[in-house]
Amino acid sequence: MIVVGIVGILAGMAAMSITGPRRSAQTNTCIANLRQLENAKQEWAFEKSMSGGDTPTMADIKPYFRFSPDCPALGSYTINAVTNKATCSITGHSL
Repeated sequence: MIVVGIVGILAGMAAMSITGPRRSAQTNTCIANLRQLENAKQEWAFEKSMSGGDTPTMADIKPYFRFSPDCPALGSYTINAVTNKATCSITGHSL
């Protein structure tokens, strides 16, 4: 019984040490995706002579990506106007 309890405690500690780095990697990837969105948005605005108040759609900036960016934590991106930064729906995922 004692051995089973100790194994359970160790398994719980191991699971906790795995989720921390995974969450950090997801946050870092999401922030990198937001930077790519910002770069694509700026390129779109420059090429199309748009003003700072114009807001592109994902279809407008899709040609600037090899792969469409998705939040690894299953959040959703809001592109916003050219002068406003793109955002993610997950707290802590921001530029």
